[in-house]
Amino acid sequence: SVNIRLRLLAEATLAPGLRLRNTLYGVHHFLQSENFERYRWNSATQLVQRDFIWQAYRNDWMLGDRAELLVDRPVGSLENKFLAGLDVSRVRYFRGINPGGFPDSPTTPNVPLVNFDPGQLRSYAITRDRDVVVETAAFFAEDALKLTRSLTAVAGFRYDAIDAQRTTRADPTRAIAELRAAKKYKPVTWRAGLVEALTPQTAIYASYSYAQEPASQLVSLPTAAAALDLPLQKGVQWEVGVKTTFWDGRADFTAAVYRIDR
Repeated sequence: SVNIRLRLLAEATLAPGLRLRNTLYGVHHFLQSENFERYRWNSATQLVQRDFIWQAYRNDWMLGDRAELLVDRPVGSLENKFLAGLDVSRVRYFRGINPGGFPDSPTTPNVPLVNFDPGQLRSYAITRDRDVVVETAAFFAEDALKLTRSLTAVAGFRYDAIDAQRTTRADPTRAIAELRAAKKYKPVTWRAGLVEALTPQTAIYASYSYAQEPASQLVSLPTAAAALDLPLQKGVQWEVGVKTTFWDGRADFTAAVYRIDR
């Protein structure tokens, strides 16, 4: 397994209370795993028989860039902090499996319960069965307006344009023909709330959120359902709670009551 995360951050002050920030990020995840899925106890030999070897292959790449404009300037006589930006990314998923296991058995298929030699697999045969590309361009904005010395109104908005393409590769051994599917999503998410600072360390809050998201990414859909036109999944959330810091800032406490409808 290999996991690599890279991030390059640049920030510039354009004017008092006006900053520009850009984040270039990349992620690489590689996994090649093997596992015995079935174990059977043989009372005659007092050994455990291992078979049905599952193999999995993942090779995922993500490259993206996030640009943000931060404005810390008053609106009239009220303190205000505003943020807006763009986030674009491209993700490639390469997946492979060997669901049927090997025709050959491992070098030590039958082992005792303890103190056994795990042995080695005789071969490694992965079928690359799915290629998925997801391209996303998003606009987002957030604002925090201080209505009084202790009361702040907060709001946020995000719009995504998602283009997902999946290719299920042909596999004659499992009677699977090549299947191509493409989907476009345009989910909208927003939230609004109030925060009341009771003390410098304690605040109570209430918020309402509305979200849209794909019901499932194409990378996880079964082969037979890869071309289905699934609608966006929608949800709302209400939440009220309290947050406090104590012990000279070394401990935090949060309590909340919330409801999510999807």
